[in-house]
Amino acid sequence: PAKIKDAITANLANCLVIKLNQTATLSELLDIIGLGQIGDWTHMVSGRGNETMDTFIVDLAVGTAAKYLKAGNPRQQQRSVKYQRLEQISRELASQN
Repeated sequence: PAKIKDAITANLANCLVIKLNQTATLSELLDIIGLGQIGDWTHMVSGRGNETMDTFIVDLAVGTAAKYLKAGNPRQQQRSVKYQRLEQISRELASQN
């Protein structure tokens, strides 16, 4: 967080790449996203190197209003489930309107 604050003050960046496995807790990750928002930064949620069938990063990206989601090539099953979850969320949101 201190480095992000310094970068905001010095206007060194405008985007955060969020990788859940590089943050100690989800609360800390949400705090970091909040810091970025104070500096008017956007953020991208990125998947892990060791892919699993877990689709949580999609929910995290949508829930935090990430501008981008890096989920990789959808040909691999571990990644295609993330795109399927994104489509499901899109349908759910569309049905609410």
